[in-house]
Amino acid sequence: IDSGNFILYAKGVRWIYDLGSDNYNAYNYFNNSWRYKLYRKNAEGQNLVFLTSQQVKVPYGLSTDGNGEIIDFYSGEYGSYSILDNTSSFGGFAVFARRGMMMTNNRETVVLQDEITFSSVESVCWLIHTRSTVNGISADGRTACLSHKSGGTTYFLRATIVSESDRYKFVELG
Repeated sequence: IDSGNFILYAKGVRWIYDLGSDNYNAYNYFNNSWRYKLYRKNAEGQNLVFLTSQQVKVPYGLSTDGNGEIIDFYSGEYGSYSILDNTSSFGGFAVFARRGMMMTNNRETVVLQDEITFSSVESVCWLIHTRSTVNGISADGRTACLSHKSGGTTYFLRATIVSESDRYKFVELG
């Protein structure tokens, strides 16, 4: 369920959070059919793409049997990258699913890239969890600006959607 989940630190700020483990004493926690109904443990509680289509019968957004595999990586003085093949996490509804993360520009810029070809899916969602302030989303929905105050300094992060399709947009959820 959490294959491809990530956290992001930059300039000493944690911009994107992993919500962590849940309460092991929660009712039926170790029963998988119940545990994955808890927000922290299902796909919505992770920082990744998941299925939301009503036609898809993947009850938690991603397959509990899927296993991502790192298929390539590099780390050097000025940058690094890794690529995850996450096809099996979509329970047969994707014919190709890869997530790549690259640090470039002397490790000043992070690029997260999802490449997914679905076989028969109407709707997907991509969520992140942050404690930073969302300062605004551009009129076209393609750029979001966040800020974070720490030790008297305000840091800024700009996230941009780069896609040929105009279907993908940032939306702030309460």
